[in-house]
Amino acid sequence: MITKLQRYLILLIFFVFATSCGPARTAVNFDPKPFANQNHNLVLCLDLQQDLSPSAGLLVNPPKPTPTAGPSPVASPSSSVTASATPGASGRASPSPTVSPSVVPTATPTPSPTTPIQRFVVLPFASVQAQSNEDIVSTWGSYRQFTLISYFPSESMGYGNGIGIAPRIPIYTPDEVAAKESSAEPVYIIASGETRTLVFKFLTADKQSSLLPPQLQHLPFDSLDAIAVKLPNDAAQVAGSYFINESPTHESERSDLRIRYYAGDAARASVRGLQLSYVIKPNSVQSLFVEYALKVLGVFFVPGLTLYFLRREGTTSPAKRNQLLWVLGIIQAAIVIGVVVYYAVFGVSESQVKATLDTVLVLGGGVVSQIVVLLTAKEKKP
Repeated sequence: MITKLQRYLILLIFFVFATSCGPARTAVNFDPKPFANQNHNLVLCLDLQQDLSPSAGLLVNPPKPTPTAGPSPVASPSSSVTASATPGASGRASPSPTVSPSVVPTATPTPSPTTPIQRFVVLPFASVQAQSNEDIVSTWGSYRQFTLISYFPSESMGYGNGIGIAPRIPIYTPDEVAAKESSAEPVYIIASGETRTLVFKFLTADKQSSLLPPQLQHLPFDSLDAIAVKLPNDAAQVAGSYFINESPTHESERSDLRIRYYAGDAARASVRGLQLSYVIKPNSVQSLFVEYALKVLGVFFVPGLTLYFLRREGTTSPAKRNQLLWVLGIIQAAIVIGVVVYYAVFGVSESQVKATLDTVLVLGGGVVSQIVVLLTAKEKKP
């Protein structure tokens, strides 16, 4: 019995270690439909719906047909009949047919469709995983500082071909950015409380050449036509807009989906990179924490202050009074420590500032009420 139990335990432990130590793969969630746009052939889509866990995708549309001239006439020899004079038996000249070459136009045969050429695009960030699109035979490779995507475009393919990508986009605090820890990253997000700032540095030709190894320099690369950014669904409006600051100005947008399209290169954008900021609403956990911390603080503070100002002679049991004061003090200290830790981890945001002001008002109201009671209370006459 013990031997069987030991075997089961060994198998269970082995299964737990095998599943926990396996390679973790990030799921790719990219829907190209919201980003569908026929004005651009190649669009990099940055989906920020999941806060601090962005996803990306490449939207590939069929290339615009190249105008070609119509078939030109080609000179080819043909036969025609002309008349020439030869002497006859009567001595008179009589016409006789002879053959001489002339030129007439003929049509050139239509060439057969060309074979699609494999194209490549370099994205200025590393990635974890990517989806394959069989319609355009896409492939993917991730390197230390860039992602390489290949595909076969053709004029006969449909619009809205998507290639989902799970990017490695680091998150920094304003202090880390000030310390220049993000200077080497071409794409990153700055998180400060509930404010988010996306920074995307355009990949210039010189920078791309420095990133690529010599074996890849000769490949036919495509440039991004546009960069599309989709904000989270819980983004908050500030002055009537979800986008607080943006540089450069967007070229087009889908306001109902909170998507804006920006120039895909530095030459069209006239700036070195894309930078835009937005604010997210506090989630349910933050709201509950702020609400109930304030309520608990208000409930325990006023009785504790009352017991503190009471004289020992005014209570029936001084020992119980001291014990209750210790309990209330520990609760107050735990609340204060929890708020400080919460601020240190998540940063100071608008909702937390409001909670702090509300707490100060509650504490101030309690102090004022107790002072008024002590000043107006009259001692009992013996």
